This record gives sequence, C-alpha cells and structure tokens, in this order.
Amino acid sequence: MSHSRAATLALYRAVLRQHTKMPSHMRELGDAYVKREFRQHQNAKPEFLPGFFSAWESYVKDLSAKDESAGFGRPIESKKMNAMTEEQRMNMEKLKDEARKARNV
Repeated sequence: MSHSRAATLALYRAVLRQHTKMPSHMRELGDAYVKREFRQHQNAKPEFLPGFFSAWESYVKDLSAKDESAGFGRPIESKKMNAMTEEQRMNMEKLKDEARKARNV
C-alpha cells in the first residue's frame, strides 16, 4: 500500500478533524502526538509505512463511529503491544501518563 503526499495529508487532516470532537485537554494531547508521529514517519523505511497508515486509518474510523458521550480511548490488544518495539512501548507509556495527567486537570 503506497500513500501519496496528498493521501498522507488527507489522513493527517482527517485525524485532526476527529480530534475536534474531544475535550480540549485531550485534543491538545492528541494533536501533539499526531503531529509528532507523522513528522517522525516522513523518512521512515517503506516497510513500516503500511502498518503506520493502516493504524491511523483504523483510528479515524473508530473515532468517527464513536458516540462522544461514551468517552474516548480503548485498551490496546496485547498482541499489538507485543509487536511494538521497545521505543514504541515507551512512547505509549508516556502517552498514557500524559492522558492521566490531562484527565486530572
């Protein structure tokens, strides 16, 4: 699966549009994370890109189908966590900590 620059930007914008449904503290955290992830993957090896795009497309689909009153987020499957690199797991832990802090604000 190859993504053109236009398709990548469209996906990026779709993610940010979905974040407008979130409370402001969650939106700020999510937007910062998305920007960092897309920036980091600009020069990623081609073999990593299909999984990257697939995960973000799934995220957009999940958020677009979600009832805002039900809240946001869901646990990550252990299979997916086990497939992550150590760096990815550390990033997930940082994100989880930031989300907890934002929730307590």
